Amino acid sequence: MIKQYPVDYIAITQGYSDDHKSIDLGWKDNPNVPILSCGSGYVENIYYLNDGGNVLKIKYDDKTSTAFMHLKSDSIIVKVGDRVIRGQNVATMGDTGDATGVHLHLVMYDESGNRINPTKYLYAFPNQTINPEDESIVMRYNTYVEYTVQSGDTLWSIARKYNTTWQQIYENNKEVIGDNPNLIYPGQVLKIPNNVITYTVQPGDTLWSIAKEYNTTWQQIYENNKEVIGDNPNLIYPGQILIIS
Repeated sequence: MIKQYPVDYIAITQGYSDDHKSIDLGWKDNPNVPILSCGSGYVENIYYLNDGGNVLKIKYDDKTSTAFMHLKSDSIIVKVGDRVIRGQNVATMGDTGDATGVHLHLVMYDESGNRINPTKYLYAFPNQTINPEDESIVMRYNTYVEYTVQSGDTLWSIARKYNTTWQQIYENNKEVIGDNPNLIYPGQVLKIPNNVITYTVQPGDTLWSIAKEYNTTWQQIYENNKEVIGDNPNLIYPGQILIIS
């Protein structure tokens, strides 16, 4: 599941480290920054910590989860058990608990409950702005995704899945593949260029019209965005952000 950063202005005021297994995201110009769900899933818990202030925890469909901390008092607009989708406004940035100023303390957990570095798993979508000083951090892990070779794979078949070329994959993985691009083996881990294309739904759009514009099929777009669209592919709404490929 592709997840987005939970704020539309991405400024990392404190990064991930062994001593700070989380990241802090600051605000720009407006202290009432909306906090967005990173992906689609369910509200797992809402609670208060003396140091973390108001906390909202969301469990995503891929079993990972995030905890949003220091949220503004009375700003959480979802409740435990609610279904949320990627990009949905769920709360407002604040400074509750032990906080020296308004910011979002973001903790991410893998499916086993271990803390992981959020910057490795979150993507900056086209409508989001990155603080210039943090571009190298935000985009560092957005550049490639890892793919484990399966039986029957070829570089050509993998390239089709990821909207790239076999030559580009080979160029990025010569040390793993060796001199012959036709010889890859199950279990090899390849770095694939991450050419994620997104589209914001406009009034009057249908999956068919969007697919025609991007030379793909409405079925493929629907498959990529079931978590956002829901059960009916004929119902899409202006403002939804869809992954094209």
